[in-house]
Amino acid sequence: MFNNKNKKRGFSLIVVSIILMTMFAGSLALSVLVLRTTRGVRSMLNSERAYYAAETAAERILYKVNKNYEDITSISLSGSINGADYGNDTLNPDLVSSFSQTLADGKSLELSFDLNGATYPSSLNIKNLTETGGKVILLAFKKTTHQPDNQEIYTLPTSSPSFTTLYFDWANYYYKIRIINDTGDSAIFQIYPSSGTFPKGLIISTWGKKGETKRILQTYLYKWQVF
Repeated sequence: MFNNKNKKRGFSLIVVSIILMTMFAGSLALSVLVLRTTRGVRSMLNSERAYYAAETAAERILYKVNKNYEDITSISLSGSINGADYGNDTLNPDLVSSFSQTLADGKSLELSFDLNGATYPSSLNIKNLTETGGKVILLAFKKTTHQPDNQEIYTLPTSSPSFTTLYFDWANYYYKIRIINDTGDSAIFQIYPSSGTFPKGLIISTWGKKGETKRILQTYLYKWQVF
């Protein structure tokens, strides 16, 4: 009789031990899951804050370049927002040796040459590859006031040599070039220097960091558009 009681007690202890071990294992697994989820949520929040900080840096650089005409070679930004740090890497002009654009009749292409600190060629050639003409407007802005100072209008030739050369005074002026397709048909226009390159945009690289999470953002500032 006593042996049966001892056996029952022993069996009960084994069952209780198994239940306790199962509960402990379940609690441990749940704790690990909660910890991983918490870390994942924290990492996601840090990533979002880091990205927002990088975006804020890009917006501030765009303001410095477009509104204040600050020298792109010396812009160095640092700060913090919502507990995340931000800054920028080097700003790089997007240099090309030529640029071509197809314009439908009545459309125009405008290029802005106003990046302070960028290197521009002393002259540019404008050509209608279909040799059907077109107009070019060269608008000069004083660097001291950023106000329009002079405007010149050219008609592209329809026979060889089928290009017009524009000359610049970069020491005193920024420029805008407007190419107008008034030929009555679609045409391809090309802009190129006699030698070297010119910037058709600006590549802006910024970063944001929250904790161990760092996000890098690349923004492209177009210096041309079609109207």
